[in-house]
Amino acid sequence: MSPFPEHILIVGPRALDVLHLCLLFEEVGFPGQLHTVPSVMDARAFLQRRGPYWKSPPVDLLVIDLSLPADAGEELIQTLAAQPLRPFIVALVPPGKQASAETLPVSMRCPLAPHHREVQAILTALEDEEKLRA
Repeated sequence: MSPFPEHILIVGPRALDVLHLCLLFEEVGFPGQLHTVPSVMDARAFLQRRGPYWKSPPVDLLVIDLSLPADAGEELIQTLAAQPLRPFIVALVPPGKQASAETLPVSMRCPLAPHHREVQAILTALEDEEKLRA
């Protein structure tokens, strides 16, 4: 596996936030493919290759917005954490959810509206994890 993820799945309900994040990954020179879905239901289908996502690739990095309704993002993270092969998970934490996000089994936490430096930190942390696995 390359030090950078080949496929990133961004789960976020707000199109402008997702677009901003996609542009940040492009700005830091991310060489892979970005995939986006608006809901946890779509994320589950994408990860399990069901329905319209039956040809979806394996995901190396999952970026999930924890402002999704009804704590759905937290539930998806808990489900993925129980799997032996799981993607590197980054939680985008909105104000007011920092305390509950601390207990989630994620690889990294970032503010809900990350900046260039946070996206670069995500890719650096992922690269470091891949070096440890090798």
